[in-house]
Formats: sequence, C-alpha cells, structure tokens
Amino acid sequence: MLNNMEWLKKGEEFPPMCERARLNRYAENKRIFDNRHMEAYNEQWRRIEKVTGSTAEVISYPVILNYQKKISLKTADFLFQEPPEFSDNVRSIAEKSEITSIGYQGAIDASRYGTAVYKVDIEDGQGRINISSPEYLYTVVEEDDRKKVRHYVLAWVSEAEDNIGRAKNYLNAYVHSKGSYTKKVFEMKSGVIGRQVLEEKDVPTGLSDFAVVPVHNVVTSDSVYGTDDYMDVDSIISELEVRTAQISKILDTHANPTLSGSQSALTYDKRTGEYYFDAGNFYARATQEEPPLEYITWEANLDANFKQVKQLLNYLSTISEMGAAVLDNDLKSGNVPSGEALKRLYINVLAKVARVRNGFDTGFKKALSLASEAGAKKVGTGEINIWWKDGIPDGAI
Repeated sequence: MLNNMEWLKKGEEFPPMCERARLNRYAENKRIFDNRHMEAYNEQWRRIEKVTGSTAEVISYPVILNYQKKISLKTADFLFQEPPEFSDNVRSIAEKSEITSIGYQGAIDASRYGTAVYKVDIEDGQGRINISSPEYLYTVVEEDDRKKVRHYVLAWVSEAEDNIGRAKNYLNAYVHSKGSYTKKVFEMKSGVIGRQVLEEKDVPTGLSDFAVVPVHNVVTSDSVYGTDDYMDVDSIISELEVRTAQISKILDTHANPTLSGSQSALTYDKRTGEYYFDAGNFYARATQEEPPLEYITWEANLDANFKQVKQLLNYLSTISEMGAAVLDNDLKSGNVPSGEALKRLYINVLAKVARVRNGFDTGFKKALSLASEAGAKKVGTGEINIWWKDGIPDGAI
C-alpha cells in the first residue's frame, strides 16, 4: 500500500515492491484472457504432460477452456450490449466520449483485473472521458484511511532513443491531485529509477476533483483496488482442463485397438526378417484350441470422470455467479426453458451484474459531472440520470 510519494524518486525500484503482487496478478489474468493458459497454469500443465507427454512432442494439444474470458465478455454484454441512456444535460458528453464503447472495455477490465480506470480530459475546451489501463494505476492513500486518496498516479515504462540515438527506458509518471497533475519523466536502469530528465511542471485541469475515476468490481473496507472474477474460479477451470486432457488421452489410446491371435496367422517377410499380419488373407483355425483373431477392447468405465467434469461445471456456475444459462452447461438442444424458468436461471447473474453496474453508475456520474465543468454549466452528480437496461434481449423472457 502506498502512503506517500517517496517511491517515485531516483534510486527506488519500479514498480514498488508493495504493488508487484497486484501487477503480477494482472499479468497472469491477461495471459488467461489471451488463451495463454500454458503459461498461467504451470502446475496443472505439468499434470497434463504426465499423461499426454510433452506438449511440444504431441500433435493434439490439451483443450483450453477459457471460461474466464466468457465470464468477462458476458458481464460486459449484460452491462453494455444494450446501451444505457443518459439524461439530456450530459448526453453530448457521453456521445463524444463514446461511453458505450469505453464502458464495454472497462467492464472487461473490471472483471479480469478488478478495476477499470477512466480519465477526464479537456479537449478543445470540452470535457471528454477516456479509458486507461489499470496496469498504469498507482493509488496513494492515507495510512490510517485507505479510502482517503491523496494521489492517483498513472505511470508506465516506455522505450525511446536519446539525443544520440541510443535506446533507453524511461518512466513516465502523471501524478494527479485534485484540480491538477504533475508530469515526471525519469531514466530507468535495470528496474531502478534513474535521474529525472523532465523538469516538473504542475498542469491545472480546472476540475474540482481528481481527473482519474476508478471503477471497482468488488471492493472491501481494507482494500484499495477491486477483486477480479478470475481468482475464485482459477482452480476449478484448471482442474477441468486437466480432467479433459486425461479423458482425451484415454480415448485416443483406445481409438485404434490392437489385434490378438495365434502366431500362425502371421506371415514371415524374408526381405525384412520380420513377421507381419496380412489383413487381406483368410486365417483358418486348425484346432479349437488355437486362440481366435480378435481386437483387444478396453472396458474401462469413464462415467466417474464425466461425473467429475459435470460437478466441476456446477461449481463453476455457482462460484462465478454466471449460472448454467450463461455458461451453457445444462441447456440441451431443443430444451428451451419457459420465461419463468429462464428468469430463475438468470437470477444469480443479474444480481452479479447489478452489483457491478452500481459501480459504473457512480463512476460514470462522477466522470460526466467533472467533464461538464469544461462547459458553460457544471452538472452535479445528483442531476445526472442513467437508465440502464437488463442486458437480456427483448423476447428472451
């Protein structure tokens, strides 16, 4: 937790040590969202390789079940697939900001990272809401009150050439206070902040509050950032991938059964010196004692494996709050639920989306109010109305 600005000075490590667990989690969730599960689930992948062999040496790779991505996309769909409507006093700002588009992106961020970050900019004398990556956000709070923000800092490392053409890394930092921000640029060397290469200059925003407006997914009294949707279901989904890989390997092994029979059914090849079975020939058993030619079939029962998969999917439906209706776990072809049944299936996901929507409603009203300060008249948050839709297509219920 950051309580002061001492971390943004020459000789300090960047990112700060206290922020690395959060940023590492962001990086892992990004890998999951991007289908790079082999990198995110190292332990589970080793279990798969015990069964399938090295994934670098097999033709068929284990199945990636990216339910996390589906959770994020479905959450964003329920929130913004049917665009919300805004009251007349801020509609032009919402349209200029393309708020439905950045809202959808922010909903994905809030799901996979736990926090979405919006920023109010003044462009051509008008307020506009833009979106930033939560990976750039560093929140500085009071030591005795984590809800009291002192600064929002947007900081990232970039590569550029210096004045003699050498490639160097630079730390770009925008330190936001209420009504202004300060831009700082430092050299970076091996993860350590070097000399400051840009003279600090306070830039007034003209806003009554921070220009940075975070929107959190689930946040508690002792947390600074929101909680993502992936952490609670990671172990379930990784186990599903392992179980699916194991079942697939078993089925592949016995998809091409081996033939068993008498040695007299084999033909000797003088050229190679080996015996082989000529499937085009007829083999007559000389006596009843000779074993018949037959395929070795495997009578193993996979019911327990499929029951385990079904149970894991049930756990996933419950813990993710998505339900079978959204994850398509229990809706069979031709079995269309009634309107009332579908409502019951959607209860949990609608409650989850309503919780996330509350955060976006508050955040958007604050951002729109701040953006309005660049106009002729400031619109207070209490004067802004947002009419949200339920996200369920008309006629579905």
